[in-house]
Amino acid sequence: MLAPLLVSALLPLPAALAAPQPTVTFVEGDSTLLSGGRAFVPSAGVRLRSCDALRTGPTAMVQVEFDDGSAILLGPDTRFVFDLSPHGGSGGSAEGAQFLHSGWAKITAPPRANATAHLIQTPSFDLSIESGVAVLHMAAAVAQVFVELGAAAALDTAGQAPAPPGRI
Repeated sequence: MLAPLLVSALLPLPAALAAPQPTVTFVEGDSTLLSGGRAFVPSAGVRLRSCDALRTGPTAMVQVEFDDGSAILLGPDTRFVFDLSPHGGSGGSAEGAQFLHSGWAKITAPPRANATAHLIQTPSFDLSIESGVAVLHMAAAVAQVFVELGAAAALDTAGQAPAPPGRI
């Protein structure tokens, strides 16, 4: 009776039910991956889990890619948290909201059929982008976003009113 339960527990979940697992694809310089209450040195090929945090050093860069072709490039002196809990949409994308605490992040999201928009939350504003390229910068006295390609919506942290164009 225990054998069928064990076998079913080992079978993979269908792709629609499995949480997306982004992969670290590039690491340059000193950086730290905080996962499960422990600190690691990230390397290419590491799969991230929900609530994992990446912290880059003063000259470091780390790129993380999602199954849907989207990528987030983290620049120097950045603190970024990946929330992979689903909130609807198809699997394989950045289903949950990501959080840029400080530093630089460049999100590249190719056009995807039936995909959920990427949501990047910051202490000052939230950015939603379905497809395109956007660069975000968070520092003590400044919050900036630049949309290189495509369209993005920036909202205040309460999600109520659009943030003014230009410097947020």
